[in-house]
Amino acid sequence: MFNCRCLSVPNHGAEKQPESFDRPPANPPKSLTLLLASRADRLVSSRCSSQLARLWGCDLVEHPWAGHDLPPDDPDWVLAQLLNLQAATKTLS
Repeated sequence: MFNCRCLSVPNHGAEKQPESFDRPPANPPKSLTLLLASRADRLVSSRCSSQLARLWGCDLVEHPWAGHDLPPDDPDWVLAQLLNLQAATKTLS
């Protein structure tokens, strides 16, 4: 079961986020999935990414310092993760 309040948006008079933001799709994507998250993300808790990876049965790689926008924060790290995934899928073929 997925039980995580994922969004950490400060309330500045804004309406509450819809509940759908707290629940991922029940069924995982049909294609190979790799989740990338950051332990320093101040918008979405990395605990939610961990729960989602367990729920969907996919891999999760956590960045130690980047914020919510991983690609601009550390593009080389993101590329390395994608190349690692590509290499791993070639060895499985």
